Amino acid sequence: MRSRTTTDVEANARAFGRLVALVRRRAAAGRLDSAAAWSRVAAGFATANPHGALRDVDLERALDAVSRRALPALPRPEHPGEGGGRRVLHVLSEAHLIGGHVRMALRWVESDRASVPGLVVTRPFGESEELTAAVRRRGGSATVLDEPSLPARARRLRQIAGAAEIVVCHTHPDDPVPALAFGGAYDGAPVVMVNHADHVFWLGTGNVSVLLSLREIGAEAAVAARGYPRRNQLVVPTPLPGVARRLDRETAKRRLGIDPSRLLALTLARPVKYAATSWHPGFADVVGPPLRHLPELTLMAVGPAEQDAAWSSLAGSEQVALTGMQPDPSVHLDAADLYLDSFPFGSVTSMLEAATRGTPVLASRMHRGMQTLMSSSGPLDGAVEGAADVEAYREALAGLVSDPERRTRIGRAAAEASRRDHGEEAWIASLERIYDLARTVAPDRLRRPPSAASEELAEYAEAVMGIEPRTPLLWTIGFCREGFDAADRRSSRARALAVRAAQKASGRGPGRGPTAASCLIPATGATA
Repeated sequence: MRSRTTTDVEANARAFGRLVALVRRRAAAGRLDSAAAWSRVAAGFATANPHGALRDVDLERALDAVSRRALPALPRPEHPGEGGGRRVLHVLSEAHLIGGHVRMALRWVESDRASVPGLVVTRPFGESEELTAAVRRRGGSATVLDEPSLPARARRLRQIAGAAEIVVCHTHPDDPVPALAFGGAYDGAPVVMVNHADHVFWLGTGNVSVLLSLREIGAEAAVAARGYPRRNQLVVPTPLPGVARRLDRETAKRRLGIDPSRLLALTLARPVKYAATSWHPGFADVVGPPLRHLPELTLMAVGPAEQDAAWSSLAGSEQVALTGMQPDPSVHLDAADLYLDSFPFGSVTSMLEAATRGTPVLASRMHRGMQTLMSSSGPLDGAVEGAADVEAYREALAGLVSDPERRTRIGRAAAEASRRDHGEEAWIASLERIYDLARTVAPDRLRRPPSAASEELAEYAEAVMGIEPRTPLLWTIGFCREGFDAADRRSSRARALAVRAAQKASGRGPGRGPTAASCLIPATGATA
């Protein structure tokens, strides 16, 4: 008997196929605004509703066609970098300082002293005061694209990139603006794409010169599951220049209202990263039972809140503190005696920031095959305590709590590894490798299908279904509607009203399921 998850993946694949066909149809008809906006719907749907692929070359080719028709070609600048140093343009979809990719962009800007940075944020209201200030301190400028039309934003981005020597995209998986700006006939400054979301579907950023992964497994998946050539790939460590302890542990604990004599275990990640799946137990299910036998231990979770279902079994415990999301968790990291990496979905950046402070790290190593993309494997392997199953994890936790010398030894090894491989000196060397490759390698203009077996990708999609929250198609279309042309805006509003009415009557969730998809996605032959 086929599982419900398998059926869901297949339904997602059918809906995604219809969305890609619609994008191609709109592009062929010259309805370029709608083609671009529907591509964001398709990518947003695929990112949150796995369908058995991490890339779709037909969707990218359709965006290339839109780019050729909607954007002027801009040649590479003849004398890049004149007048004050190498000019590097950083492009983000949103720059709110929650998320490792934004912190990476900030550290990149702050540490790259040989360059004049620029910043473009492709979505209105997505700017960050801290990142903008860092760019301006280095003599650069920041721009937020606010045009309602995605091709218009892409035209403006391409124009701004005309003054750059290197473009670095830290953009969201569902953002078509860089794919349009740097796809099609684009032959300007080389584009570096940071592969910060290596575990999910993404659109790509057009004619990529360097696909920059932060761990080897991400690069391997980019070859097998996305079709990118090895020659355009580079793996570098996550940068941590300037990341260091600000407070001693006792002072930091007092700031948080914790008795300094108590042992504090910290975990730090988005709430979705802790929920149980069919292939991996949830965080609270593994940590909860031994916690009751470790009365000297307090567990603080930064990210989850008391209303999160995955934490319901621990929410009322006096040993557990749930803080919700924190824009600056530095004091929490300073206070920790022990860091517990999130699982089933690991949090690489948080783990590295804890290790830099000399805090011992305990991480799950229960992932198999492509599921390892959702772990924190790669950075610091060999310098953290890894557990291959639940029993090993609980034994390691108890051992670290009871043995301060073991905590000191593991924490020291993690700190040495993080500073050696992820510190300022290593990152500056990595920057030069990135820029050198970007200048010399030919951009990848081909759109190659993946070589990974469809069965393997479908199995991985089933695993991801238990991690990322599934966003209803109705909501995704609502986010993107203003980018449609007038006919599609009218049509999508009418379809949305019909779906809401039908699902209110039936009591089903908002815009989920194959019926909703068939109603919300116009037939490819439809004119509106």
